[in-house]
Amino acid sequence: MPRVLGVDGARGGWVFASLSPALELTFSSSIESFFASHQEACQCILIDMIMGLPFSPETLRPEAMIHDLLGRHSASIFRVPCRASVYAENITDMYRLHETIMHQKLTPFSINLIPKIKELDIWLRYHQEMQSVIFESHPESAFELLNSERLKHSKHTKDGLQERFELLRSRIPDLSLPSLQAFSKQHRLPLDDVLDAIVLAYTAELYLSGQARLIPPHPQADEYGILMRAILPCPAKTPS
Repeated sequence: MPRVLGVDGARGGWVFASLSPALELTFSSSIESFFASHQEACQCILIDMIMGLPFSPETLRPEAMIHDLLGRHSASIFRVPCRASVYAENITDMYRLHETIMHQKLTPFSINLIPKIKELDIWLRYHQEMQSVIFESHPESAFELLNSERLKHSKHTKDGLQERFELLRSRIPDLSLPSLQAFSKQHRLPLDDVLDAIVLAYTAELYLSGQARLIPPHPQADEYGILMRAILPCPAKTPS
């Protein structure tokens, strides 16, 4: 296994990006199947999915601190469903249990992520030994922090994809857009999922070199001992 991994949830599975030092991309239908075939040690894994589930309104998760770090609300940061909601038997109960326990309403976006949240949560509970190397992260927040100014375009537009690709290529010079597009086409993935995995792998490298931060510095554990924490790049300096 490479030194670092960036992992992004995608339709039908997960995208894994490594920089060791050349970029390598892998698509796997599940987290379990990928790590079952990659047994070597990895120093840092960043995943774009919730790690650690809240259990009360007072639960300390990274979202508020990420908002403060960005200096504004980020659309990539959303309400995290509580554990009872994630393991509810139907959508009605997902909404009801979260509102009862957390005193706030879930959004449809959060509900749609529950299958992936649940998959990761189950895997983490059976692989507690991975706690020291795997962290939550958020690609859009990472892109914004790597840039010296706010990104101008949505990642769901052609201009937005180009903007994010150029930002990555300024840091990973051998990055090839045709190669990324070919991988996306092969696995029927949106290109933004691939770019998201790459920016997380790059952020993991930054963390190992002391150029990314742990949020919060002293994380709280959930009911199963999973630490609720995220890693994001230190903010880029604005050109004078």
